[in-house]
Amino acid sequence: MPPVLTVEATFVSHPEARCEVRLENPLCPPDLGSRRQREIADTEDFVARAQARGGNPAGIADGLEKLAALYLEENKYERAIDRAREAMAVDRRPSDVALQLMAISADRLGSVDRAEKFYREAMAVDPGDATHPFNLSLLLDRQDRAREALDLAEEAFRLGPAEGVYRGWRAILWRRFGRHEEAIEERRRAAFDLDALVTRDAWREYWRGRFAGELGDRGWKARPTPPASEDPGPAYDRSLLPGQRGELARRAS
Repeated sequence: MPPVLTVEATFVSHPEARCEVRLENPLCPPDLGSRRQREIADTEDFVARAQARGGNPAGIADGLEKLAALYLEENKYERAIDRAREAMAVDRRPSDVALQLMAISADRLGSVDRAEKFYREAMAVDPGDATHPFNLSLLLDRQDRAREALDLAEEAFRLGPAEGVYRGWRAILWRRFGRHEEAIEERRRAAFDLDALVTRDAWREYWRGRFAGELGDRGWKARPTPPASEDPGPAYDRSLLPGQRGELARRAS
């Protein structure tokens, strides 16, 4: 049963008037107000308990990867990197999910060299995942390394030809190399592919709007966003993240 603190108060002039306040867990830290902060505390506790009793390493590693993702959402980037690295150490093998979280965190810290290193390691771990070359393409394009960025964009599209975002990003880079007509046609097709989706997450909605701007489509309107929940959500604009997957990839038992 959680600890309970009961506070009673009365007025001297009106002793019959009485007020009672009951506080559960009065010693709990006051900064665990959001769902995400509570989830971090619960997951940290789970990991600590599992490690103390020598629990399943794969389960502990999953908990640590979850913590890395939560710390990323809290803008605690070094802590996210530490937890992701610890997850791989516990599991004794590299994880492209952990490496991607580390790359995004390093990029947010302004450590471009580290971010590139982590993305390339993620590509080596899972060469069939288009997310990693796409993310690295965005990173290198910001460093004025357009040719390398285009090569990676081509690779992302080869691995994920059904993803309109990859098609459109490749077309944007084509235009920078003088392939204007092809770029226009591909951006139109990318916009069509995204419009054909029944629903679009914030990431695809952002890119659909960007393609509309590239095409000069002033008549395009964004789809209504879902109503806000009680939880404030991530402390960053998820739509501006490169291509982070929404769920962690679970290990086979």
